[in-house]
Amino acid sequence: MNLRYFTSLLRDEDRLRAMVTAIRAAVRPGDRVLDIGTGLGTFAFAAVEAGASEVVAIDHDPVVHLAEELARRNGTGDRIRFVRGSYPEVDPGGPFDVAIFEDYVAGLMTAELHEMLDVGLRRDLRPDGRLVPGRARLHLAPVLASDCDSLVRTGTNDGWLEEIRLDGPFLRLRLGSLTEKFDLGPGALAGLPWDGPSIHLNPPPGPRELEIAASWEVATEEWIGGLAVWMTLEPVGAPAISNAPGADGPWRQWLLPVDPAIHVVPGDRLEARVARDPDPAGRPRWARWQVRTPREQVFRHEFGGLLMGPEMLQSALDAARAELDADAGAGPDATGVPPRDAGGRGG
Repeated sequence: MNLRYFTSLLRDEDRLRAMVTAIRAAVRPGDRVLDIGTGLGTFAFAAVEAGASEVVAIDHDPVVHLAEELARRNGTGDRIRFVRGSYPEVDPGGPFDVAIFEDYVAGLMTAELHEMLDVGLRRDLRPDGRLVPGRARLHLAPVLASDCDSLVRTGTNDGWLEEIRLDGPFLRLRLGSLTEKFDLGPGALAGLPWDGPSIHLNPPPGPRELEIAASWEVATEEWIGGLAVWMTLEPVGAPAISNAPGADGPWRQWLLPVDPAIHVVPGDRLEARVARDPDPAGRPRWARWQVRTPREQVFRHEFGGLLMGPEMLQSALDAARAELDADAGAGPDATGVPPRDAGGRGG
């Protein structure tokens, strides 16, 4: 148990106030509430105060035992049942009127998270039940190379690597395909963010709903070294909760390297697309991304950062590139997402 981590979450007052406000708006007197990933029990306590008759609060971490003691001390222990275990392997005994979950990742969804919510909510939430928060939105922006060089460079020159029998360009291909969670400041962005459409979280969004395509008219000469993806949670009746660059909170941004960096000059149109490959069950798995200008393009795939043989790697890259190119050739209707200019936001 990392108690310091869980107590650090309490410092994010804006996030907590927004979630507590949303819980008060969603929970009705007599509701049964499921709190997934309860931590110190903050949201479970809010549900009881909103009138829930029973709350089942689940967490795989032993911090759940501390939450149980806090409930006993604050007088809510008779209406909250704390369970230590992994959800949805643990059966909380549904159905529930409200489910609470906000422990999403920087890019909103992974295959594992999708499976957890899909399996769990289908089993435990009533057909007319409410998920808090119930919607989210993805954002995309180009990142200046000066703010992400350290993540994609080998730290030495290719000539020296060749002397010691290492293939520098091949290593950079691998490093340039490693996505990172990173704390970016607002000054790291090379263009205004593109704001994606609002996405329902129940059922959890699949690969097509998570796809992002945008474009920017370049106003100043820059080197583009990455793409930043982040999310905004949109609880009903409460302020939005964002992990935008510069925002406080437990999340960071998802940084997708563009290596080698792309040089842009005034008048260029910079285009970017981020997609997810489905796993065999159709859940969003591997990320692939493409950045283009009138003169050059860079394509990367998360497979590139895996320790697989070169033939398998090249086959995966070729297949993913062909799919991205086919989508791009079909125009905006291929994804339902029109390009956005740097002078304005989508949404």
